[in-house]
Amino acid sequence: MPYAEVWVVSEYDANRDHATMGRVVRDLWAEGEIALPPRAFVAPWLRASVDEPALEAETAQIGYWEQAPYRFTDIHAGAWGVGLKSVRDYFDAQLSDPTTWSYSLERARRRA
Repeated sequence: MPYAEVWVVSEYDANRDHATMGRVVRDLWAEGEIALPPRAFVAPWLRASVDEPALEAETAQIGYWEQAPYRFTDIHAGAWGVGLKSVRDYFDAQLSDPTTWSYSLERARRRA
């Protein structure tokens, strides 16, 4: 689906799995496998480490309600709230600054 809208966690993320996905999407777009410029999201506590491209504040915020599916675990019901187990330290930091930050890979490429 080369014309799908792609959103990904930035390659600048502290979580190695997230950063790897950011690099994979960047490379796929650079190779023409993704037609539309993807948007990469940056956690608020990491935004100071991203100089270029310029970050844009999104209108959506990530608060407790948006975190709920990642917090809730009921294995018998098939609900796997892996976020609370894998990135527990990030949850409170996200709640302290719920603004969602992102950049377009198209803008990043133009500046490269």
